[in-house]
Amino acid sequence: MHTTEALLNHRLAHLDLRITERAVVLRTVKHVGRILDRSGRCLGTAPLNYCDS
Repeated sequence: MHTTEALLNHRLAHLDLRITERAVVLRTVKHVGRILDRSGRCLGTAPLNYCDS
């Protein structure tokens, strides 16, 4: 990750852009009731359960 950030910072320097934050996220299989494939495309839907009752 550090190498990628350094490369991006170098390539974006002429635009006065730089990386200031980073986040590591586990692979998301469900987002807002949609089941996602490895590319992030919707495969189907799943009900959202807002109440645990």
